[in-house]
Amino acid sequence: MPGTQWPDAWTAFTNRQKAEAYRQDQLPSTHPVVAQIRDLDDVFVNFDGITYAKGAAVVRQLVAHVGTDAFFAGLREYFRCRAWGNTRLSDLLLALEKASGREPGSRSGLWLENAGINTLRPEFTADPDGTIASWGRRAAAAPHRDRALHPE
Repeated sequence: MPGTQWPDAWTAFTNRQKAEAYRQDQLPSTHPVVAQIRDLDDVFVNFDGITYAKGAAVVRQLVAHVGTDAFFAGLREYFRCRAWGNTRLSDLLLALEKASGREPGSRSGLWLENAGINTLRPEFTADPDGTIASWGRRAAAAPHRDRALHPE
């Protein structure tokens, strides 16, 4: 059941798949979305709820960050340049940066190349009368995981 009276794919995605990926991303079996893929067996081992749902959430964030038109322009150029060849995540991020003028690489490191969930904490100060004088947020990356579980 979607979260609004107007069902759409992203609402259903957020309520179902993304919530399940958050749960999986906090288990000892968590792993980054990006993985070394040497053969087809690696694809099957590495494609799960974290890869699918967290990866989709990152794509949605990249679209919002660079803009829809620039995102699709970057994808067209990426596929044109990389057709029938091997590629890396950095190739896609560079194509998005060239199309938009915005650097998406730090988002990749935070969301795709690290396991675990990030934490957002509010930071605020209050006047003596209790009125909020300033408000902000601090983002903290997930604690560093045991690299033996996720070899490079």
